[in-house]
Amino acid sequence: MTQIYSCIEFIRSSGTFDRAKNFCTKLGGDAGKVLATVEQAFLGFVDEDGHVTIDLTVSANSPTKQ
Repeated sequence: MTQIYSCIEFIRSSGTFDRAKNFCTKLGGDAGKVLATVEQAFLGFVDEDGHVTIDLTVSANSPTKQ
């Protein structure tokens, strides 16, 4: 659980964190920064003997400002 909480803290401090709810986290902002945050979280918080999974939905310009 320590690695999970460390990853959550990393994401909260990344500048892309929007909000969290029921086992998911919403990131927002520039696509490059958001994807870099996902990459760092994905690669940075797994140990050599462990595994990591990701379920990612990416959306651009949604919702629209109209």
